[in-house]
Order: sequence, then C-alpha cells, then structure tokens
Amino acid sequence: MKLNRLCVSLALGAALLGGMAFAQSPAPDPPADPDLAVIKANCTTCHEIGQVLSAHKSQPEWSETIVKMKQLGAEVEAPDEEKILRYLNAHNAVPAP
Repeated sequence: MKLNRLCVSLALGAALLGGMAFAQSPAPDPPADPDLAVIKANCTTCHEIGQVLSAHKSQPEWSETIVKMKQLGAEVEAPDEEKILRYLNAHNAVPAP
C-alpha cells in the first residue's frame, strides 16, 4: 500500500515538475521576415501571436483558415492576405494530406 502511494506521489511530482519546466520555456523567436509584421497587424486582434505561429497546416488549410477568419469578421485586405499566406506557407506549412 505504501509502495503504491509512493509511486503515485512520484508520478504526480514528476508531472508537476515537467509541466513547470515546459511552462517556463520561452517560445522561440519566429523567423525574421517582413511579412511577420502583417500577420501581427491582422491576426493579433483576436489571437496571441504564439497561437498563430504554433499552428502547422498545409497550404490549402492555411487558405481555408483565412477564408474562415474573414467570414468571422477579420478584415484582411487582398495584399495582406497574400503576405500572410506567403509567411505561413514558408514557415508553418506541412505537406498536404
């Protein structure tokens, strides 16, 4: 019985310490790119920049995401949309399924 409590306590302690270490890790700086400013200007009205830059989608999925955001009220001009897609496809794209 004591062994079970010890195992549970150790597991919880390890999980808490691991979570604390993860929470304290600073996010890496996003890749330098002039189009990043356009993302910050358009996307951070509703989202934290980390939320945007931590997503990884295929090129078609990024296009669908922008369409969806515009349907939800995002006001993105066509030239800015092109710059956002260019940045996300260059730095946050995954192969299409």
